[in-house]
Amino acid sequence: MLPTGQFRHKRGNFGLKAYKKSNWLELAKMSIFPVLFISNAAGIIANTLKAPLFSAMKASYFLNSMPAFAVFLGNGVMACEKRHILKWAMIIIFGTLFILVSGHILHNLFIFAWINTSMVTGANPF
Repeated sequence: MLPTGQFRHKRGNFGLKAYKKSNWLELAKMSIFPVLFISNAAGIIANTLKAPLFSAMKASYFLNSMPAFAVFLGNGVMACEKRHILKWAMIIIFGTLFILVSGHILHNLFIFAWINTSMVTGANPF
């Protein structure tokens, strides 16, 4: 949905077609998001080329782009919302993902509870 939102941002509601429909202030407000995303990505790529080591901190540098991600994802969801088939496909995909993640979390909770119980009783959990 992120690429769909970026495409809609460029070509759709906030792009050149919208320039004729809206005032310059609305266009200026929405143009900051691609600039934020591209400049942040360029900084991370430059940092990676400077120090080509794996670091989990590099992923946290993208947190500055969260407003841009939110706008692009919102645009992508709005594009899928108008099409009935895509809407139901999103519901099924995210519903399945929710069920799988919930099952995984419950599995981890039961395993940790079992390990803690066996450590209190002195039994070997393995």
